Amino acid sequence: MATETERLAAEIIRIYPEMFQGKNQDMVPWSKGMGVDLGWYPIIKRLVTTIKENDDLHNLEHNTRVVTKVADIKEKWGTLRFVPLGGTLDKNWDAIDQAEEESDNTCESCGATENVGKWTKGWMVTCCRPCAEQRLEFQSHKLSLDEVFKPNNP
Repeated sequence: MATETERLAAEIIRIYPEMFQGKNQDMVPWSKGMGVDLGWYPIIKRLVTTIKENDDLHNLEHNTRVVTKVADIKEKWGTLRFVPLGGTLDKNWDAIDQAEEESDNTCESCGATENVGKWTKGWMVTCCRPCAEQRLEFQSHKLSLDEVFKPNNP
């Protein structure tokens, strides 16, 4: 039975299968996940949908066969990184910038957009205050939440 991560990844891949072809065989296949937690999957889904629409419109208007391929999807410095393989249309770069900016204010764990900030102890993570509290409890730090969680909009 597929995990939630695998189910959401498959749903995204079905939107624009050509985008996800050609990944280095040494890497984990896209069907196993997108390199981020579940809270950012809706952002990725909207982004992939937008890129497909932009590519399809461009191809129709210019009688071409542009296919944006993705090299990497990951978290870096607490925000989403979506890296096209070999470039993409300018409209797609704008959409990528918007998605990455949106991720900076969206909890990577649960997708919440309220009370979001950065977990700063160790690996930087964008999360909401409740997820930060769970993280603190799980890691059993003898620190206060204020020492490890910095709200984006205090």
